[in-house]
Amino acid sequence: TNLSPVPDLGEALEAKEEKRTAVDEKKSFQYIMGYAKRERTMFFFGILFLLLGSVGDFVVPLYIGLVITALSAGNFEIVGQYCLHLFLIICVSPKVCVTLFVVFWSMQWNEAYLFSIISERISRNLRHDFFESVINKDVAFFDERRTGDLRKRFTNSDRESFSF
Repeated sequence: TNLSPVPDLGEALEAKEEKRTAVDEKKSFQYIMGYAKRERTMFFFGILFLLLGSVGDFVVPLYIGLVITALSAGNFEIVGQYCLHLFLIICVSPKVCVTLFVVFWSMQWNEAYLFSIISERISRNLRHDFFESVINKDVAFFDERRTGDLRKRFTNSDRESFSF
């Protein structure tokens, strides 16, 4: 006789639930990204400032790495040149050091400023749309839910708070 294995119903339900959860998460992500698309110009400049400001963060470790590599290779002439360059930059032209510091610092400040504006705008728009959605619900919706639950969801900032 031909005996076919009976599929486990629990496993099938778990797989279906996982698939549904993954689809819901993808839809939620796309929904949130719709809000982020509105801020794409500021996001572009924020990324630009992030990249330019990061250059300043990598210069010193790169320079130290070059010195260590030259020292480990026994090439003391190049180490002397690196030290001379560093001496000239720091002692002879402190204006260059200060200018570079101010430029890189302002890039990092602008990046932080733009990303904080973007996050506040997205949060404001999400809350506004949530509020509009709640205001436009039927009276039966409010009969099913307690006022405290609605207020908690409105003031809570985690991603689960906007799901109805």
